[in-house]
Amino acid sequence: MRSAYGVRMVPNWGDTTFEYCIFGEYGNYLANYLETHKQPFIFLDIGANQGLYSLIAGKNQRCAQIHAFEPVKDTHSLLSENIALNKLGCRTFVHNYGISMEDGAVPIFITPSHSGKASLYAHADANGSETILIKTAKAVEPALLPGLPIFVKVDVEGHERSVVQSLMDTAFSHRITTIFYEVDESRLDPTDLETILRASGFAKFAKVGDGTHYDVLASR
Repeated sequence: MRSAYGVRMVPNWGDTTFEYCIFGEYGNYLANYLETHKQPFIFLDIGANQGLYSLIAGKNQRCAQIHAFEPVKDTHSLLSENIALNKLGCRTFVHNYGISMEDGAVPIFITPSHSGKASLYAHADANGSETILIKTAKAVEPALLPGLPIFVKVDVEGHERSVVQSLMDTAFSHRITTIFYEVDESRLDPTDLETILRASGFAKFAKVGDGTHYDVLASR
């Protein structure tokens, strides 16, 4: 299937996340940013799901390398298929683990009809769980191309603070120029996360969306 974002995806009807990708329900802010970025960069897609934003980044020839992280087994399989379908395997590493503050194995709560709701925190819509691997962001460092600036997308259903802190604790944190992250104020204090990023040199915070559930583009 060709999505509204111009990338091809393996059909996964019945999954709300896939249908949002196909019909363009995620808006164009991040998609346009990735497609039009004019300097060479590395893209870290943390909480990649079926890979929409990794695929969009791959359309930009200035994206030198992609690292897509998806810990849920079935979703990771779809992600891998979509990377292959779009012929991005030469630039893309697909990781079957999540990013956190420590290494280990933890349960993740899943909603089969909406893969994007998978969360490390129990929630009312979950009707199953599986055990996944988590690792610190330091795990990816040996695979990163040297020197290039890094753009990060974080969408991890309430675990954003731990992911960002893990990223800031790496030796490559100074190379991270931009972080696009989701905020659900019922699960995350945006001021707390902004404080962590400001302490690491981020100075600009653009809110994308309204209400208490939105995205933020943080840059240096």
